[in-house]
Amino acid sequence: MSAGFTLREDYEEEILGYNAGLALRFYAFQGNEREQFFRFGGVYFSPYASYREINVEYKPSHYQGAGDYRYQLIHAGVMGGVKFFMADRLTFDFSLGGGLQYSFGDESENGLYMFVVDPAYSGIYPRANFTFGFRF
Repeated sequence: MSAGFTLREDYEEEILGYNAGLALRFYAFQGNEREQFFRFGGVYFSPYASYREINVEYKPSHYQGAGDYRYQLIHAGVMGGVKFFMADRLTFDFSLGGGLQYSFGDESENGLYMFVVDPAYSGIYPRANFTFGFRF
């Protein structure tokens, strides 16, 4: 389960949003050497589903395309990754994959100028992830 918050401001736009997701991990291979300082944790695949809402106040200096936009996005797909442990407490997780994104809400007038991936886009959505964490 994951959740997040987005806030970004600059001279042309203000972006505010949140997201929530669920992913189940299924390990194909797992490491079992607990004595090593840096050890292999496992290889996994993970189906996921998530929801994201983004509100954008776009105010360009030339006043064309200015306005408020609201996007609601649903993602679903599969990720594959590998996990490592260091000192039995720190975790490093690398994953790649993707799925489909469905966007409902306002259509984007400025397209790729706002985001690397336009939030009004519906279709194939690639994902990559690196996570660093602490284990209790």
